[in-house]
Amino acid sequence: MPLQIQPGQWVALALFLTIAPQVHAADWEGVFEGTLGKSKVIVELNAGADASDYKGGFADGSRYSYYPKLYDLNLVLDGGGSGAPLAFTETTARHMEVPDLPPGDPKITGRWSISVDGKGATGTWASPDGKKKLPISLRRVPLMAADKLPPQNSQLSATYNGLWFRSVSFEPTEKTAAFGGILMTYMKDSAFGQEVPVFSRFPDGTRMEKANAVLMDYYKQSLMGYRDCVNGVPADWRSDKLEVEYQFEAKYASPAAVSIEESGSVFCGGAHPSNYATPLTFDLETMTQIGGTYGLDLSPDGFGHVLKLANKEERAVFESFALDRWNAAASAAGDSGEDSCAGQSFLDSQPPGEREFSLSFLPDGLAVRRTDFPHVASNCLFEDYNPTVIPWADLKPWLRPGQTLLTSEMK
Repeated sequence: MPLQIQPGQWVALALFLTIAPQVHAADWEGVFEGTLGKSKVIVELNAGADASDYKGGFADGSRYSYYPKLYDLNLVLDGGGSGAPLAFTETTARHMEVPDLPPGDPKITGRWSISVDGKGATGTWASPDGKKKLPISLRRVPLMAADKLPPQNSQLSATYNGLWFRSVSFEPTEKTAAFGGILMTYMKDSAFGQEVPVFSRFPDGTRMEKANAVLMDYYKQSLMGYRDCVNGVPADWRSDKLEVEYQFEAKYASPAAVSIEESGSVFCGGAHPSNYATPLTFDLETMTQIGGTYGLDLSPDGFGHVLKLANKEERAVFESFALDRWNAAASAAGDSGEDSCAGQSFLDSQPPGEREFSLSFLPDGLAVRRTDFPHVASNCLFEDYNPTVIPWADLKPWLRPGQTLLTSEMK
């Protein structure tokens, strides 16, 4: 499948490792915050499965974190309910690994016994040997509204991640990117040290404020998803020092639009890291994302804001034009034959009008980037001709009548 990874797909990759058979929701499910002993914690109780369901499969289960730690501790349901306190095994292992842990395994870090009602939960944490005990006191947190959920999130996970994100702050760095009279400054987050570009000088102060809110919402979802991703990595495989595995780079900015490239090699505990490069583009007139989500770029809701992409026929014609430019650039760079990037891609198997590749703006034109490569050909994502740039002058015949995102570029 293509290597392009989209916003929120850290969550998808992490949840791929923790998908359970569907069961009826329990009345004790929910998201909570409070204290374990004297320490602040956030807790997600999820009735996705109990320990007996994990054997031979994956399971979505409960978890908690000492606020504001990056890593979760998992809670595996051992029994209880129907009026009796719930019993959980606390562990650094992933849920599906717990049934195979021998007694006394150091991955078992504690035992929970709690009673849950509509307002919260109370109970006791005990060390594995039972010699140390601490009180647990939690209050129930209202779940995020279903119509406000980010992609690939349940109400439980989105609410839990939102609680964690409250601890994240951003501070300006000295790194900037200038685009004429527009300046973007990179902000570093306090959790991972990720640097993200936002506007610091812009012709319209009100629009700048709205644009930064849109960008920060994207970065928020990305960081929360990345936290789920790194929690999908087995504890034994984690490095002592967590370093962020992806980055953002401002590529183009005007009063009407901004393009930012997100790229990296991210490991979420699967067979191998996921290598990706995703250009993100936002329309600053409508404050909507028009590029960087699978299926969006070549749609009417994507670059259809500025290009003739109103229907499948228009899209097929533009695809042919853009891919001819890409293929010519690849050929000029010596990329040809069965083992070439084009020869290993998936694009030819997609029908005209449905082909997926990425678009974005650069200072000298429209960037066309192909991402349809298998993992073994991930180097193709970063060849000099990928992306291929179509100069502004060559783009004029393809502009949608009445578009206002590209004006000065066309003069």
